[in-house]
Amino acid sequence: MKVFNVILNILLAVCALFLILVLVILVPKLSGYQIEVISSGEMAPAYQSGDIAYYKQTDFEDISEGDVIIFTEQRDNSKVLRKVVTKNELAKTFKTNTNENPDNVYQDPVSYQSVLGKISDYKLHNMGFILGLAQNKYVLFFIGIVVVLKLLFGSLKKPNKNEE
Repeated sequence: MKVFNVILNILLAVCALFLILVLVILVPKLSGYQIEVISSGEMAPAYQSGDIAYYKQTDFEDISEGDVIIFTEQRDNSKVLRKVVTKNELAKTFKTNTNENPDNVYQDPVSYQSVLGKISDYKLHNMGFILGLAQNKYVLFFIGIVVVLKLLFGSLKKPNKNEE
């Protein structure tokens, strides 16, 4: 029974650490930031696949050349990160490129209407898998089982001989 309790305590500590990491990842949402897990290496080395980036809806006037924006691609509704190269004040559009190929400016302008926000400087490297795990029903079920087992077996301790 003692070995079982040690294993249960270790599992509980791992679950607590996992939940703390999830909370740290989610804290910026309290300030209005949205979370995006980077799925490609187009913006490497600044943003690599698996990184967590935060963005906030931003007025057109507050987006400058050199800023990284996230927008919805019109052909397939995917989210895309790119760096602003030029800004057209009249048409409210941006020409963009990627860090992967900075000399290649995309010819299709990005309309401000499709911009979701400007990417914050705050990011978490290689932490996207934590959000993936937090959304997995089996992981959440496992955490629930560990907590229930700890509650059940933690309260079934044998009384000490000194207490009798």
